[in-house]
Amino acid sequence: MSSFLAKKLDIRWPALNTISMSKAIHGPERTSKVALSVRQRIERGGERLWRLGDFDDLPFTAVAQALSRLKRKGTIQRLTKGVYYRARPTSFGSSRPNPTTLERIALEKTPIFPSARRRSSCHSREP
Repeated sequence: MSSFLAKKLDIRWPALNTISMSKAIHGPERTSKVALSVRQRIERGGERLWRLGDFDDLPFTAVAQALSRLKRKGTIQRLTKGVYYRARPTSFGSSRPNPTTLERIALEKTPIFPSARRRSSCHSREP
Protein backbone atom coordinates (compact mmCIF):
# COMPACT_ATOMS: atom_id res chain seq x y z
CA MET A 1 0.00 0.00 0.00
CA SER A 2 1.25 3.48 -0.91
CA SER A 3 1.84 6.17 1.68
CA PHE A 4 0.66 8.83 -0.79
CA LEU A 5 -2.50 10.58 0.35
CA ALA A 6 -4.26 12.88 -2.10
CA LYS A 7 -5.76 15.93 -0.44
CA LYS A 8 -7.39 18.86 -2.11
CA LEU A 9 -5.81 21.97 -0.65
CA ASP A 10 -8.04 24.63 -2.17
CA ILE A 11 -11.18 23.54 -0.31
CA ARG A 12 -10.33 25.27 2.97
CA TRP A 13 -9.91 28.87 1.79
CA PRO A 14 -11.25 29.33 -1.71
CA ALA A 15 -11.68 33.11 -1.36
CA LEU A 16 -8.09 33.84 -0.37
CA ASN A 17 -6.72 33.76 -3.89
CA THR A 18 -9.35 36.03 -5.40
CA ILE A 19 -9.05 38.87 -2.87
CA SER A 20 -5.70 40.15 -4.10
CA MET A 21 -6.51 39.50 -7.75
CA SER A 22 -9.52 41.83 -7.81
CA LYS A 23 -7.45 44.87 -6.80
CA ALA A 24 -4.81 44.60 -9.52
CA ILE A 25 -5.48 45.98 -12.99
CA HIS A 26 -4.28 43.60 -15.68
CA GLY A 27 -4.91 42.87 -19.30
CA PRO A 28 -7.56 44.66 -21.35
CA GLU A 29 -8.61 47.07 -18.61
CA ARG A 30 -5.14 48.55 -18.26
CA THR A 31 -4.60 48.59 -22.00
CA SER A 32 -7.86 50.41 -22.60
CA LYS A 33 -6.89 53.03 -19.98
CA VAL A 34 -3.57 53.58 -21.74
CA ALA A 35 -5.30 53.81 -25.13
CA LEU A 36 -7.79 56.31 -23.73
CA SER A 37 -4.97 58.40 -22.26
CA VAL A 38 -3.04 58.37 -25.56
CA ARG A 39 -6.12 59.33 -27.57
CA GLN A 40 -7.00 62.18 -25.18
CA ARG A 41 -3.46 63.59 -25.29
CA ILE A 42 -3.44 63.53 -29.08
CA GLU A 43 -6.85 65.15 -29.35
CA ARG A 44 -5.87 67.89 -26.87
CA GLY A 45 -2.49 68.42 -28.55
CA GLY A 46 -3.91 69.58 -31.85
CA GLU A 47 -1.83 69.60 -35.03
CA ARG A 48 1.65 68.33 -34.24
CA LEU A 49 4.12 65.47 -34.49
CA TRP A 50 3.88 62.69 -31.93
CA ARG A 51 6.64 60.25 -31.01
CA LEU A 52 6.70 57.22 -28.76
CA GLY A 53 8.94 59.25 -26.45
CA ASP A 54 6.07 61.68 -25.79
CA PHE A 55 4.42 58.91 -23.77
CA ASP A 56 7.34 57.84 -21.55
CA ASP A 57 5.11 57.59 -18.48
CA LEU A 58 3.00 54.85 -20.12
CA PRO A 59 3.93 51.26 -21.09
CA PHE A 60 5.77 51.21 -24.43
CA THR A 61 3.90 48.31 -26.04
CA ALA A 62 0.47 49.64 -25.07
CA VAL A 63 1.31 53.08 -26.48
CA ALA A 64 2.61 51.55 -29.72
CA GLN A 65 -0.58 49.53 -30.08
CA ALA A 66 -2.78 52.55 -29.31
CA LEU A 67 -0.97 54.69 -31.90
CA SER A 68 -1.31 51.90 -34.45
CA ARG A 69 -5.05 51.69 -33.83
CA LEU A 70 -5.46 55.47 -34.09
CA LYS A 71 -3.62 55.32 -37.41
CA ARG A 72 -5.98 52.61 -38.69
CA LYS A 73 -8.95 54.77 -37.69
CA GLY A 74 -7.50 57.75 -39.56
CA THR A 75 -7.05 59.96 -36.49
CA ILE A 76 -3.28 60.24 -37.06
CA GLN A 77 -0.88 59.54 -39.93
CA ARG A 78 2.31 57.49 -39.61
CA LEU A 79 5.31 59.32 -41.05
CA THR A 80 8.10 56.93 -40.06
CA LYS A 81 8.62 54.24 -37.48
CA GLY A 82 7.57 55.74 -34.14
CA VAL A 83 6.65 59.17 -35.58
CA TYR A 84 3.03 60.16 -36.14
CA TYR A 85 1.30 63.36 -37.26
CA ARG A 86 -2.11 64.70 -36.31
CA ALA A 87 -3.43 66.84 -39.14
CA ARG A 88 -6.05 69.53 -38.92
CA PRO A 89 -8.76 69.96 -41.53
CA THR A 90 -8.41 72.96 -43.86
CA SER A 91 -10.45 74.18 -46.80
CA PHE A 92 -7.89 72.55 -49.12
CA GLY A 93 -7.86 69.20 -47.31
CA SER A 94 -5.91 68.03 -44.29
CA SER A 95 -2.77 69.91 -43.28
CA ARG A 96 0.72 68.54 -43.94
CA PRO A 97 3.69 68.49 -41.55
CA ASN A 98 6.39 71.14 -41.82
CA PRO A 99 9.04 69.96 -44.36
CA THR A 100 11.87 71.38 -42.23
CA THR A 101 10.74 69.30 -39.28
CA LEU A 102 10.59 66.20 -41.46
CA GLU A 103 14.17 66.83 -42.65
CA ARG A 104 15.32 67.21 -39.05
CA ILE A 105 13.68 63.90 -38.13
CA ALA A 106 15.34 62.20 -41.11
CA LEU A 107 18.74 63.53 -40.04
CA GLU A 108 18.26 62.33 -36.45
CA LYS A 109 17.89 58.74 -37.60
CA THR A 110 21.18 56.87 -37.58
CA PRO A 111 21.83 55.27 -40.97
CA ILE A 112 22.29 51.52 -40.94
CA PHE A 113 24.91 50.01 -43.20
CA PRO A 114 25.40 46.31 -43.95
CA SER A 115 28.32 44.75 -42.17
CA ALA A 116 31.34 43.53 -44.11
CA ARG A 117 30.94 39.86 -44.89
CA ARG A 118 33.81 37.74 -43.69
CA ARG A 119 34.93 34.63 -45.46
CA SER A 120 35.34 31.60 -43.33
CA SER A 121 38.32 29.31 -43.84
CA CYS A 122 36.24 26.49 -45.29
CA HIS A 123 34.80 28.74 -48.02
CA SER A 124 37.99 30.44 -49.12
CA ARG A 125 39.08 30.01 -52.72
CA GLU A 126 42.71 29.36 -51.89
CA PRO A 127 43.87 25.76 -52.50
